[in-house]
Amino acid sequence: MPNGLFITLEDERSLALYLREGVFSQHQGAQLDDAVHHSSNHYKILADYACARPGTHVFFFRNRTIYYGGQIQSDGPQDTGAFYLNGPTSPMGRRADAGLGWDETTRSDFTAAADGTPGTFERQTRNGTATYAQPFLIRFDTSVPDAGAMIRSDDLYFELGDYPFPFQSNTIRGSGFVPLGPGETHILHNQLQQSTETYDPDAAEVDVPDVSLDASALEPYHPRYGVQSLSRDTLTSEAISKRASSPTQPYSRRLSSQTRMRVWSDKPRFRR
Repeated sequence: MPNGLFITLEDERSLALYLREGVFSQHQGAQLDDAVHHSSNHYKILADYACARPGTHVFFFRNRTIYYGGQIQSDGPQDTGAFYLNGPTSPMGRRADAGLGWDETTRSDFTAAADGTPGTFERQTRNGTATYAQPFLIRFDTSVPDAGAMIRSDDLYFELGDYPFPFQSNTIRGSGFVPLGPGETHILHNQLQQSTETYDPDAAEVDVPDVSLDASALEPYHPRYGVQSLSRDTLTSEAISKRASSPTQPYSRRLSSQTRMRVWSDKPRFRR
């Protein structure tokens, strides 16, 4: 049973863009230094990308509505994270010499970063202006059945209320996106399959940003680019500790036990 990614968006322009192009790339800080602290948000976001596999379902959440994007597709290894390295704004991207295949600096509501680093931009947030990059990216197939279907989030949370513990989709506060377990994914996907409402990005009543994907520039993630702990068979505390102290693996860091459990739990989070 496939898992899912649950992605929150602030504006409809981004929603229409990502659904139209079959792409999502989290806005996050550019990591221009190869020395990344093991508790950095860089690794937390990377761990969430690592949950993606070919066939993983993609859901977008905005304004109390959930939209079905489609299913993950990737040209990389099938047993590790199904995502891409996008440009030079991460240590792995530089090591892989990844090109910049997705660049939102051209959006009218963003401004290219003052230092001129490719792929970095400034945008308004609740706390003022901040600089962002998009070092990682997922692609999803928008031609699968029910892509574009939508439901009110209350419908999902009403059904999840039957279970006496929280799920990822209703504890997402403060995160850009989170992985969903197979059980929660099944419930949500089933509701979307039964929905009669759909969202067509080509008919959106907003100015969709003029951004397009150059897939040939992207580099599929592979363990050889540094973070081998994203591979299931190397995700043990002993192996991670050994790599974290190895001078030949400067980008490897120990992931917390909580992160490892959240990333690689394959079991449904509810009882039938």
